[in-house]
Amino acid sequence: MYINESVEENLRFLILEVQQQLQRTAVYIDDPSLDLLDSILSRDDYIDNLKTVIQRKCFSAAASPGNDGSSHVEHLKAIVVVAANLERIADFCEKIIKQLTYIEHNEVLEEYDFGNLFASVMEGVSLIEKVVLENDAKLAITLCAIERRIDDLFAGMFKRILSDLSSSTQAQSLVTVLFIGRYLERMGDSLLNIGEAAMSAFLGERIKIGQFDALEEALDAANLSPQISNLSLEAMGETKSGCRIDLVSSRQVDGGATMVIFKEGRRQKLEKEKSGVEYWDAMMPGIAPTIYAHHQDGDTGALLFEYLDGATYEQILMKGNAQELGTALDNITATMQTVWKRTQRMGGTPVEFIAQIRTRLDDIYTVHPGFALQDGYVGKVSIPSFEDLLESAAKIESQLCAPFRVLVHGDFNIDNVIFDTKSNRVRYIDLHRAAMQDYVQDVSVFLVSNFRMQVFDPAVRTRINQSVLRFKKSAADFAREIGDHTFECRLALGIARSFVTSTRFVLDKEFATDMLLRSRYLLEDIVANAGRRPEKYRLPEEILVD
Repeated sequence: MYINESVEENLRFLILEVQQQLQRTAVYIDDPSLDLLDSILSRDDYIDNLKTVIQRKCFSAAASPGNDGSSHVEHLKAIVVVAANLERIADFCEKIIKQLTYIEHNEVLEEYDFGNLFASVMEGVSLIEKVVLENDAKLAITLCAIERRIDDLFAGMFKRILSDLSSSTQAQSLVTVLFIGRYLERMGDSLLNIGEAAMSAFLGERIKIGQFDALEEALDAANLSPQISNLSLEAMGETKSGCRIDLVSSRQVDGGATMVIFKEGRRQKLEKEKSGVEYWDAMMPGIAPTIYAHHQDGDTGALLFEYLDGATYEQILMKGNAQELGTALDNITATMQTVWKRTQRMGGTPVEFIAQIRTRLDDIYTVHPGFALQDGYVGKVSIPSFEDLLESAAKIESQLCAPFRVLVHGDFNIDNVIFDTKSNRVRYIDLHRAAMQDYVQDVSVFLVSNFRMQVFDPAVRTRINQSVLRFKKSAADFAREIGDHTFECRLALGIARSFVTSTRFVLDKEFATDMLLRSRYLLEDIVANAGRRPEKYRLPEEILVD
């Protein structure tokens, strides 16, 4: 970890001062004295000042035009975290001293041994210099493990205090002992923060020890090197599910590197994704990424995926040239229709777009409370509430049925489709909603995921509009080819669904309101024009462009 000499010197002094403060506090518990008390309180101010100096120098270095890039900034951020948590440990020492004034019977202190807790904290602090200044990533993991040991020691103390409270008359003293133990346990949390900050600086991305354990298990199961010294991470964008996604580069013995995708998050969601990938692989091999390893730990899980060459369609739409965009879209629509034809199963499937809207209404109203308006009037014109409009549209939807079922992605957003310009190969990711459904599900999601991109540059919006209309035409041509007479009506319902449900991810009030109004317009149009002859309904394409 790169640190300039001035910051390094201040950090060494801070570590030394915190070590001494821990030693003074441990001694004071056994043999209190006014001189020792004065030393503890006076050195706390010096520790606070050292932390402030380190942080100021780090902020200044990070803002300097001469810093050497993001890795340097990540290292400086880690130093800020280290300094803050060292100062926090010192603050807990002062809090412990103040707690001692509530001890009514000193013999209670003699019955509880804080020695192992203090020794563990001191051991952790003694590792910090080597972890941070010598960039010892393996030792950072050891530092994190010390926090678990401290937790176990405190848990044993806590259990014993609870037992003693039921039969002792020294309740105040016992509760005070509990608080002292709790402050030592919180020192362990600070050591964990320091260890994770050092690991994150080494790997290149913020990571918690539990996430690293999951990564290590997954890499080991995939026969890849799990040694932290061989790894680097790069964030792969944001997700709305709370999962973290990283590109992992694992350096091999021969000097090469293997790249894989690491996804960690809620176990239930990742189990669905694993099932979805396996489902796709069984039905249409070669489109879903290969899963190398699957790890579970309580409520969390992790998957290790094949790294896919290429770019998402969103990236191509934003940065590719006209030829690349056209080639990508042609291959995506061709692949999609091949999937539909090969996985087609007879037997109609009900249309459930209105039900999908209803399950998300609470989330929509949480982000945009003003959308939950009741019915009213504009002049003499009656304006139904959105829920009333859904009720009317649901009656028409109940008459519709897709002519067959096909394998669908289920969340066919433009950032879930990858196209490799070298091989002209299309791949799908994030398959947790894979199912046999109406193909209109994927068509409507893809169209609106183009539209909802919050990019307002006229040239880019023109590209987006062209993408939308070309994709819609391709899907409509397929529907005519196979004799799907209610395609346009079902598509309108699906688009109305996607417009309104997308608003829960958009804080821009004007843009979200625009999508809500487009959804209302479509629902009103369907109610007015599709009731008796849904096969005659035609989607107003202007609703898809901006």
